Amino acid sequence: MPHSSPTNLLRLLLLSALIAPACAFAQTAFVGNLTGAQEVPPVVTAARGFGRVTLSADETTINVSLDFSGLGSNESLAHIHGPAAVGANAAPIFNLDPAPAIGTPAATISNLSFAVTPAQVADLRNGLWYFNVHSDLNGGGEIRGQIGPAASYRGDLNAAQEVPTNASTATGVGLASLNLAEDQLVASVSWSGLGSGQTLAHIHGQRMIGENGGVLFNLDPAPAVGGTTGTTGDVFFAITPAQVAQLKAGLHYFNVHSMLFGGGEIRGQLVPPGATILTARLDGGQEVPPVATTATGLGQVVLNAARDQIIASANYSGLSSAQTLTHIHGPAPLGVSAGVLFNLDPAPAQGGTTGRFDGISFAITPAQATDLESGLHYFNVHSMTNGGGEIRGQITSLDRIFANDFE
Repeated sequence: MPHSSPTNLLRLLLLSALIAPACAFAQTAFVGNLTGAQEVPPVVTAARGFGRVTLSADETTINVSLDFSGLGSNESLAHIHGPAAVGANAAPIFNLDPAPAIGTPAATISNLSFAVTPAQVADLRNGLWYFNVHSDLNGGGEIRGQIGPAASYRGDLNAAQEVPTNASTATGVGLASLNLAEDQLVASVSWSGLGSGQTLAHIHGQRMIGENGGVLFNLDPAPAVGGTTGTTGDVFFAITPAQVAQLKAGLHYFNVHSMLFGGGEIRGQLVPPGATILTARLDGGQEVPPVATTATGLGQVVLNAARDQIIASANYSGLSSAQTLTHIHGPAPLGVSAGVLFNLDPAPAQGGTTGRFDGISFAITPAQATDLESGLHYFNVHSMTNGGGEIRGQITSLDRIFANDFE
């Protein structure tokens, strides 16, 4: 069975080693959402902004990007100020727009680098910095946003997550942050050790670990960054409610393409803040008793940081007859059956021999969360000719999917 073969165990050990974040990429992100109400005194304006500060791994430099729109008059200055708490003013620390100013009501300021001292890092971590965009009519500032820790979506990139996998030893990391209104995303991806020059870098979706999906956001429009080591820097995107839901369901992934690997050399699923992604491969051999079928499937569960909600996704193909039910069962280890916990497909059933379910949410108890993390839950796809289940897949945090790994 695929979960116990020496080949699969070796691959799992390889991927669990590769999935660990590289120290060189251990950046920390902070964001600010800018409004007139945060100014001291408040300013009545429809303008807004979104900015990110990324602290380097060695905490000696910051990368700063800022996007704003809707000012009541032209922008005249843009700064990071501090140290000051919410409701207090302070002097500028970093000038984001040296003269001549951008001078428009809307603009994007991208990837400015500044050296920082240990005292400044401490102020940043303590929430004592703020973005401030000044305008012709509001010289003291029209919109302001206190800068605090970002609840970032992180992707740790390696070749083992590509579909199909490849032998590259390159690694990378991507960070994506949503604004407060959840209609704007800022993202970046960095990489090192590619076997050839980088050609493209994207966020793809709407797909689970083990599946390929289309491009959603282009992080590196032509001409590409192009090196075997590099970074796209921060790029801002508008994002739809449907795309946000997919992001929260763990259905987006970073992909860095290279000359030798046009489909992607390294890839990393975006993990929601503080969440855990668990995966499953479904086949007839895991059913109890086993079912002789060529059908296969994939499953994915995102357990949130509070451990009180899961978002489940699954697919299946090649069933011998129409699907009738799809569930998560448990608690039970591999080789043991258990009752239904979560119904992914209430009546009337989806019904085909091929199908999928994306981003279905369920409340989960602490005991169920513990069972899930302990590998005691499984996906089960039932069909007309196999009412007890035609394909099953035990859910585990280590079972990273390989496209050619259903032997």
